[in-house]
Amino acid sequence: MTRVQPQEPAGAGWLGRLRHGPISDVDLVRSACGIGACLLLATLLSYLRAWLAGTVKVDEAGLAKFHGMWIDTALVTCLVVAGGLHVRVCWGGARSNWPLLLGAGVAIQLAAAPALPLTSNDIFSNLANGRMVQHGQNPYVQVPEDLDAHDPIRGLVGAHWRDKPTPYGPIVTYISVLAAKAGPPWAAMIVFKAALLACSLGYVLLAYRFCRDHLPSGDAAVSFIVLGWNPLLAWEISGQAHNDGFMLLGTAGFVWAAAARREWLAWLALSLAFCAKIAIAPVMGLYLVFQVRRSVVRAAAMIVAGGALFAVLFAPFWQGPASLRSILNAVDATPDKLANSWMALICGGLALVAPYWQHLVFRVWTAAARLGFGVLAAVLAWRATTLPGLLADSVVFILLYQCLAVGWFLCWYATWLVPLAVGCRQIGLQRTVAVYCALVPLYYLPMDGFGISLMLAPVVPLVMLARDRSWLKQSLAS
Repeated sequence: MTRVQPQEPAGAGWLGRLRHGPISDVDLVRSACGIGACLLLATLLSYLRAWLAGTVKVDEAGLAKFHGMWIDTALVTCLVVAGGLHVRVCWGGARSNWPLLLGAGVAIQLAAAPALPLTSNDIFSNLANGRMVQHGQNPYVQVPEDLDAHDPIRGLVGAHWRDKPTPYGPIVTYISVLAAKAGPPWAAMIVFKAALLACSLGYVLLAYRFCRDHLPSGDAAVSFIVLGWNPLLAWEISGQAHNDGFMLLGTAGFVWAAAARREWLAWLALSLAFCAKIAIAPVMGLYLVFQVRRSVVRAAAMIVAGGALFAVLFAPFWQGPASLRSILNAVDATPDKLANSWMALICGGLALVAPYWQHLVFRVWTAAARLGFGVLAAVLAWRATTLPGLLADSVVFILLYQCLAVGWFLCWYATWLVPLAVGCRQIGLQRTVAVYCALVPLYYLPMDGFGISLMLAPVVPLVMLARDRSWLKQSLAS
């Protein structure tokens, strides 16, 4: 009798494990170590760039073009590889080994935290705004150029922000003041980065609590990994100290509190997020409609309370309506303020051959986007009947806007989706957001890679969204 040799099961290997159940703890550890190693390499690149340029300032650093190109390419490689590892875990599922999941999430944040400015110079404009308040100036009506010419922080502000008032909410300004009081730029930078690291650890812990308390065991681990292990989130907030982290902490607090049915606490978290950055406004609008369906009086009281909170926090900077202009203008693109978008590509090409058509196309595009997304917002508001549906619709709205309508896009804007995706309870949307965050760093490629970035970063998530419409079915069913 011929003995039949046992064949390797169809589920062998990584792809098999993705098809046949959660991946093992060993693979989880390998993936977490890979993500952390990529972030540490990116951190080392930031120190190398500063050493070659002779300054921590990113804008106008005088770095040789060759050095800048290969550092940018190496950085993109690190972030995309880390994003690929993150996507692989999100796709494969994970066991609910919570000490491992939480410990790795914290370690990933810490791996990026020591980074110096590399992909953004924004930390210094924040510090300049804080220094202005220190000197009795108002950063909402004055600009960093108004600082004393000998102030070292003034010299570190990038060209884009040198002559512009701050577009950020009062919470960001207060923390900037606290950091600026630390003294020299290096000390102020450490304090500001420490505040953003605290935010990162805060929303990792909030996501951990939410997933353990409110999600089924089969979904909780992956939902946590979407945020806790997200390398783009760690790099842009812990590493590059973007003040979006303050808004994201409020957003994560909102998701947790709303799921716990602590509605006033959820609204307070949203209001604080708004007082950091007004980009959270679409989510606030949907949540208000959600509340109107239950109690018009409570929704009205929430509007009054949120407005009062903003008024109290902004009161020290109030110098008439003009002091709000910079915050409101933050959402507006102009033909001269376009980046990393289809509109930037089209208008940039027209500017070379037909400047008149450039402005016409910009006006038509902007009007069509406002009309189309206004209608979409109304439809989503009408459907806002459950919290998971509201969060899923918020993810879809922001993702579509960033991919199709936005004129001025920066890579860290993709992080706005992450806390909302954790709470939407839609694995398809969570995977789409993970893929989006993995592809967005392609925008950091040298300009020759701009076309590649546009073909992948917005298109792939749109295709995924079109193929998996479970979020739509859930919302309609609710």
